[in-house]
Amino acid sequence: MNDGTEVSAAMMYLMTSLHLLLSLSCIPFLAMNSPSLVHVADADKGVSCDAEFGTSSLTSSFSSEDWKQKLSMLLNDQSTQELISRVKKDRQNFQHIEALASKMGLYSHMYAKVVVVSKVPLPNYRFDLDDKRPLRQVNLPTTVLRQVDGYLQEYLTQKSRRRERFSDLWSARSQDSGGIGRDEEIFEPHQSPTSGTAVVEKILCQRSSQMRDQQRVWQVIFTEIQNHF
Repeated sequence: MNDGTEVSAAMMYLMTSLHLLLSLSCIPFLAMNSPSLVHVADADKGVSCDAEFGTSSLTSSFSSEDWKQKLSMLLNDQSTQELISRVKKDRQNFQHIEALASKMGLYSHMYAKVVVVSKVPLPNYRFDLDDKRPLRQVNLPTTVLRQVDGYLQEYLTQKSRRRERFSDLWSARSQDSGGIGRDEEIFEPHQSPTSGTAVVEKILCQRSSQMRDQQRVWQVIFTEIQNHF
């Protein structure tokens, strides 16, 4: 009698354990197929975030109306060029923000933990938004420093020569023009008031000629600088 009771108890224990194991084995299947389960990871660690509530997702927390209002205020504010956000939720919803900004004619970029929306195109790197920038150290070889110093000395030498050349050209031009530029030499005692218009035109013509000559000299200097670099 005792043996029968022990066998029955053992059978019930086995059936209970088997039922429990079957129930636990169904949990992964339910997790894959149930639309109400949520998996949220830390976006700061670079792990993607997944969620599903029927047809919605974790990005359903993105408020397009709020961002439309923010971007509209940015467009209407002439004194502000860009909008910066360090909110974690905005980084997670950056794709939505990027699409909305593009529709409104704005540019967007995400730098590490910062989202930027701007009226002008944004570069791939912003030193002012780089948290690790103060920790970076750049070591230049001594050969590079010597080359830079040599280029600088050569530039200063050529600059001094150009100044001398410009001074010579200007002096030669002044001598060829017979001292033009002195307004008092243009007027003559015997000129009548009716010739005032002609005198003014003469002054303007001479001044224009001087300005053209000076512009040519500067163009020559600028061309030499461009050819050098």
